[in-house]
Amino acid sequence: MQHIPRLHDLLKTDRQREMLDILEVSFNVGQAFYAPNNLPPGPLATLRKAFWVTVKIPETIKEASSRYLPMNSQTPEQVLAAIDKVFKIPPQAFAELSTMLGFNKQKKKKK
Repeated sequence: MQHIPRLHDLLKTDRQREMLDILEVSFNVGQAFYAPNNLPPGPLATLRKAFWVTVKIPETIKEASSRYLPMNSQTPEQVLAAIDKVFKIPPQAFAELSTMLGFNKQKKKKK
Protein backbone atom coordinates (compact mmCIF):
# COMPACT_ATOMS: atom_id res chain seq x y z
CA MET A 1 0.00 0.00 0.00
CA GLN A 2 2.96 2.30 -0.52
CA HIS A 3 1.08 4.05 -3.31
CA ILE A 4 -1.51 5.38 -0.84
CA PRO A 5 -0.40 8.75 0.59
CA ARG A 6 -0.25 9.17 4.34
CA LEU A 7 -2.24 11.97 5.94
CA HIS A 8 1.02 13.42 7.26
CA ASP A 9 2.26 13.80 3.68
CA LEU A 10 -0.91 15.57 2.54
CA LEU A 11 -0.73 18.33 5.15
CA LYS A 12 0.46 21.66 3.83
CA THR A 13 2.21 23.31 6.77
CA ASP A 14 4.64 22.30 9.49
CA ARG A 15 2.08 23.44 12.09
CA GLN A 16 -0.52 21.04 10.65
CA ARG A 17 2.03 18.21 10.81
CA GLU A 18 2.91 19.13 14.41
CA MET A 19 -0.76 19.01 15.41
CA LEU A 20 -1.15 15.60 13.77
CA ASP A 21 1.95 14.39 15.63
CA ILE A 22 0.30 15.47 18.89
CA LEU A 23 -2.85 13.53 18.03
CA GLU A 24 -0.90 10.45 16.96
CA VAL A 25 1.45 10.18 19.94
CA SER A 26 -0.78 7.87 21.99
CA PHE A 27 -1.20 5.61 18.97
CA ASN A 28 2.54 5.64 18.32
CA VAL A 29 3.38 4.90 21.94
CA GLY A 30 0.58 2.40 22.42
CA GLN A 31 0.31 0.56 25.70
CA ALA A 32 3.64 1.53 27.16
CA PHE A 33 4.98 0.11 30.38
CA TYR A 34 6.74 2.47 32.73
CA ALA A 35 9.43 2.16 35.34
CA PRO A 36 10.61 4.69 37.94
CA ASN A 37 12.85 7.48 36.69
CA ASN A 38 15.61 6.51 39.10
CA LEU A 39 15.73 2.83 38.08
CA PRO A 40 19.39 1.90 37.58
CA PRO A 41 20.43 1.09 33.98
CA GLY A 42 21.06 -2.62 34.72
CA PRO A 43 17.57 -3.51 35.94
CA LEU A 44 16.04 -1.25 33.28
CA ALA A 45 17.90 -3.11 30.54
CA THR A 46 16.77 -6.43 32.05
CA LEU A 47 13.12 -5.32 32.08
CA ARG A 48 13.32 -4.09 28.49
CA LYS A 49 14.91 -7.31 27.28
CA ALA A 50 12.39 -9.47 29.17
CA PHE A 51 9.47 -7.52 27.73
CA TRP A 52 10.83 -7.75 24.19
CA VAL A 53 11.43 -11.49 24.51
CA THR A 54 7.92 -11.98 25.93
CA VAL A 55 6.12 -10.21 23.08
CA LYS A 56 7.95 -12.38 20.55
CA ILE A 57 6.98 -15.72 22.16
CA PRO A 58 4.58 -17.55 19.80
CA GLU A 59 2.26 -18.48 22.69
CA THR A 60 2.01 -14.83 23.73
CA ILE A 61 1.16 -13.81 20.18
CA LYS A 62 -1.41 -16.62 19.90
CA GLU A 63 -3.03 -15.67 23.22
CA ALA A 64 -3.24 -12.01 22.23
CA SER A 65 -4.72 -12.96 18.88
CA SER A 66 -7.36 -15.14 20.53
CA ARG A 67 -8.42 -12.08 22.55
CA TYR A 68 -8.34 -9.83 19.48
CA LEU A 69 -5.51 -7.78 20.98
CA PRO A 70 -3.10 -6.22 18.48
CA MET A 71 0.57 -7.04 19.00
CA ASN A 72 2.35 -4.10 17.41
CA SER A 73 5.16 -3.83 19.91
CA GLN A 74 7.78 -1.15 19.54
CA THR A 75 11.26 -1.03 20.95
CA PRO A 76 11.90 1.26 23.91
CA GLU A 77 13.91 3.47 21.57
CA GLN A 78 10.91 3.86 19.24
CA VAL A 79 8.61 4.75 22.15
CA LEU A 80 11.08 7.29 23.55
CA ALA A 81 11.56 8.83 20.08
CA ALA A 82 7.79 9.28 19.67
CA ILE A 83 7.51 10.94 23.08
CA ASP A 84 10.58 13.14 22.55
CA LYS A 85 9.23 14.30 19.19
CA VAL A 86 6.01 15.58 20.79
CA PHE A 87 7.85 17.25 23.68
CA LYS A 88 9.80 19.29 21.11
CA ILE A 89 6.65 20.65 19.45
CA PRO A 90 6.12 24.36 20.22
CA PRO A 91 3.36 25.22 22.73
CA GLN A 92 1.61 27.24 20.03
CA ALA A 93 0.77 24.00 18.19
CA PHE A 94 -0.90 22.59 21.32
CA ALA A 95 -2.84 25.83 21.80
CA GLU A 96 -3.96 25.91 18.18
CA LEU A 97 -5.02 22.26 18.29
CA SER A 98 -6.88 22.81 21.54
CA THR A 99 -8.82 25.68 19.98
CA MET A 100 -9.48 23.70 16.80
CA LEU A 101 -10.91 20.82 18.83
CA GLY A 102 -13.12 23.17 20.85
CA PHE A 103 -11.39 22.67 24.19
CA ASN A 104 -11.12 26.41 24.80
CA LYS A 105 -14.81 27.22 24.55
CA GLN A 106 -16.40 29.03 27.43
CA LYS A 107 -18.79 26.81 29.32
CA LYS A 108 -22.36 28.03 29.35
CA LYS A 109 -23.70 28.78 32.78
CA LYS A 110 -26.73 26.77 33.83
CA LYS A 111 -29.81 28.80 34.65
